[in-house]
Amino acid sequence: MTQVGKIFVVAIVLLTSIFLTLSVVVYGTANDWKKMADKRGDEIKKYQKDAADAKAQAGALTAQLDELKKEHLAAVDELNGRLKATETSNQQFQTQVTDLRTKLEKSQTNATNSLVEAEARVAETNLLRETLANLQSLTNRYKEAALGLQDQNVQLERDLTVAKNNNKDLRERASLLTSMKEELDLLKTEMARPNAASPALKARTMKLVGLISQGLRDPEQVKILEGPPRVLQGEITRVDVKGQYVELTIGSDDGLIPGHKMFVSRMLPRPEYVGELTIQSVEPDKALGKMTTTYQGRKPQEGDVVKPTSAGR
Repeated sequence: MTQVGKIFVVAIVLLTSIFLTLSVVVYGTANDWKKMADKRGDEIKKYQKDAADAKAQAGALTAQLDELKKEHLAAVDELNGRLKATETSNQQFQTQVTDLRTKLEKSQTNATNSLVEAEARVAETNLLRETLANLQSLTNRYKEAALGLQDQNVQLERDLTVAKNNNKDLRERASLLTSMKEELDLLKTEMARPNAASPALKARTMKLVGLISQGLRDPEQVKILEGPPRVLQGEITRVDVKGQYVELTIGSDDGLIPGHKMFVSRMLPRPEYVGELTIQSVEPDKALGKMTTTYQGRKPQEGDVVKPTSAGR
């Protein structure tokens, strides 16, 4: 074989390889394109189906949209009707507001006039209250003065009673002394007679002795009747639960003895008469007294003042 023939053989082999490679490439590409075309066809069918479904849904939505449009138009008509009714109500409300404003202005005017009148009434009321307070203060003063006068009247009545008792006792003593003087004069006359030792003389002597014995009373009883010193004054330090027995700050060192009578009075908040007590027992610096009378139900209290009755010496 010649050199040219070899070259041709080699060229033919190379071309054959090239054509074989191209055939393989074309075959593979054709298969790929076929698969891709089948895939695209499936996708197109799917898209067509989706488009049909979407079209059906669009039809349904269009129908719904028509219904909604109808409902919207009905709602718009209803709202327009309501708006007209609201406008009518608003006009009526505006009319009512205008009337109310007019009435409010009148009410404000009336209220202003009433306020002025009320302020005048308040000023008048304050003046009346002040006048009433002054009258009440004056009334309280009159009441206190009346209570003081009443207490003084009670004390004067008690003083009068004690004075009457003392006067009665003095009259009895004067009568006794007069009888003693008469009997003494008769006794002197009988003694001047010759028969001085007669029974009549003895009888008059015994009568005179009886009168003298009657005149010479028990010294303690005399002290009780004379009463405590007039300048004596004490206070109540303790009171029992029933308000009957009280303890005093004065005692025997001050001239008190059992049986003495004392007046009880209270100085605060205003002077007033409480009652009367009788001394039951005494110690040098204190005494125990028993309330015998109380005035208007008043009870003794700690700090009350005790003073002698008018019978004191």
